[in-house]
Amino acid sequence: MPEKTPLNNIIENPMYLCLDFDGVIADGADECLIVSWLSWHERSIPNKPEQLLDSISADFRLHFKKLRCYVRHDEHFIAPYIIPVTNNIHSQQEFDSSFAGFDLALVKDFSQRFVQTRSNLRNSRADAWLALHSLYPGIKNIFKSAHKIFIVSGKDTESIIAICKDNNINIDKNQVFGGLSNKTEILKILFTQSKDNKCKMIFCDDNLPNVIESRNLGVKTYWAGWGYHTEEHLQIAYKEAIEPTSLSQFLSKIVDTEKL
Repeated sequence: MPEKTPLNNIIENPMYLCLDFDGVIADGADECLIVSWLSWHERSIPNKPEQLLDSISADFRLHFKKLRCYVRHDEHFIAPYIIPVTNNIHSQQEFDSSFAGFDLALVKDFSQRFVQTRSNLRNSRADAWLALHSLYPGIKNIFKSAHKIFIVSGKDTESIIAICKDNNINIDKNQVFGGLSNKTEILKILFTQSKDNKCKMIFCDDNLPNVIESRNLGVKTYWAGWGYHTEEHLQIAYKEAIEPTSLSQFLSKIVDTEKL
């Protein structure tokens, strides 16, 4: 009789494990900055896109990093280019209010360029594009488990699949839900399926509004403390009795399903 190991435990207790991508599985902040910068300025893809980072001012990079924490989908990446660097956004509400005031046609045009620019960069400078993404330490081991893993993300499916493949992660395209501006409906569907299959389901995201929406559906939800968040998010989380989970804590919980 083989010794009972954490891997045996995972096999005996498979579940629906739903993960965000950017901020949970991978850090792609630099890629988002480059793609949005090229899209806003309507520039062609440079030969060495990674060098573009050095040409962007430190002030703007910090501005982008701060607003990145409020981004929930591709259209939101226009915000750092319209909201002045000197304007301080202190809350999700302020960010959403500012975004709601943007010209809709301008936003849609930017969004189309953003999607096309990312695709062009991915296809024409594949190695450089892939290098702009790094997996969080240990996260790859989750994909070796027997859990049924789904990726639920604002990032497009093709990009997610390409990054996974580059990191020797095998995931069925039908289990990747990308390009989402809202995750609620997909989570509802997956939650229903998990209950029908008598499986537990958890969702992990670094975006606090997404975490709250998932929790309100009744899904066991974890807030990824290793991703993108602000001081305001920490204050709201405290009021909502939500604690950020560290990467090591989360990985430990996945290994020992009885802790979930």
